[in-house]
Amino acid sequence: MIWFNLIVPIVAIIFMLVFFRKKMAIWEYILIILIPVIAISIAKFSSVHSQTKDTEYWNYYLTSAEYIEPWDTWDDETCTRSVSCGTDSDGNTKYCTETYDCSHCDHNRPSWTAYDNAGNGYSITQSHFENLCKVWKMRQFKDMNRHIDFHYSCGQDGDAYITKWDNVFESLQPVCLIKSYENKIQCSKSLFNFKDIDSSDIAFYGLYDYPIYNDEFNYNPIQGWNNNQASKRLSQWNGKIGAYRKVHMMILVYNNKPQMTGLMQESYWKRGNKNEFILCIGLKENKVIDWTYIISWTDKEKLKIDVRDSVAAMDTFDITKVIDYTSNEVYKAFEKKSFRKDFSYITVEPTFKTVVITFIVVILLTIGLCIFSLTNPFEAE
Repeated sequence: MIWFNLIVPIVAIIFMLVFFRKKMAIWEYILIILIPVIAISIAKFSSVHSQTKDTEYWNYYLTSAEYIEPWDTWDDETCTRSVSCGTDSDGNTKYCTETYDCSHCDHNRPSWTAYDNAGNGYSITQSHFENLCKVWKMRQFKDMNRHIDFHYSCGQDGDAYITKWDNVFESLQPVCLIKSYENKIQCSKSLFNFKDIDSSDIAFYGLYDYPIYNDEFNYNPIQGWNNNQASKRLSQWNGKIGAYRKVHMMILVYNNKPQMTGLMQESYWKRGNKNEFILCIGLKENKVIDWTYIISWTDKEKLKIDVRDSVAAMDTFDITKVIDYTSNEVYKAFEKKSFRKDFSYITVEPTFKTVVITFIVVILLTIGLCIFSLTNPFEAE
């Protein structure tokens, strides 16, 4: 639809051919059509990108951390600069290059850095590093073997201390990162028959808004169940299998809500992101499991059915048992869906607002280009 805006420069070219043929060079006709094409292309790309841009969470775990002590050394250095050195015969200032001593003390502040199992580095605080040393029961000295040049008060050697994960699951330190990707599904309201959710549905079913994690080292993948130990354990499972299965697991707990709640939550989140495996659990009185529902784009239907039915068959709700069972099943069978490959047939068009604004811009550009073509000195050959 947005390309219909090209009718404006096309009509303008015909008008110029009829009434101002002698004033128009060939390249000016090309310019009148080319500039609007570029403007329309930029508008279409921007609109489609803004509609399809989405974020998902990727999970890793820390494998090591390093503390580097502050250090400084004298750096003997010669620099050059441009200076005035008189005038030439026309009275213009001449400039010459001179050298000068710019030696200085090279100061290096202390740093604390952690690394995950994918090689990503994170700047951490001193207390975070010391806590990792305590949890992993390791704080090893590392000689940096620096060559320090001393000069008056300048000159301080600095070494490093490292710690590494002890391969114990309970001490695993998860990391959760935000990644952008193209999600055409959120632009398609009818293709998957997701129900439109309003504020009354959210209130009646107790639906959760999609969580936003602001701290990559501390996040809560469980909604509706306030248990820090359980949240930490599911985060650790996410970290352990996240890079291998490219999965992000969440658990949503509802108290005294109908089974329809799972379907409503799925519509509200449009089935979540492509790498997610979300277990919804409805509880009755005394923590008795009433129903379960899985929200996930994975094509492994058996995995979804097995987890749904097995958790529903548990007598009472034991959050740790649910986390360990679900995580082990996901670890064995989960496969992330490829949105780019599987939904390549979905086309996303620019919004109506973008089309209207682009139409106005194209009109203004075309008028300006026509005026430019008539007022410049170039004419038809």
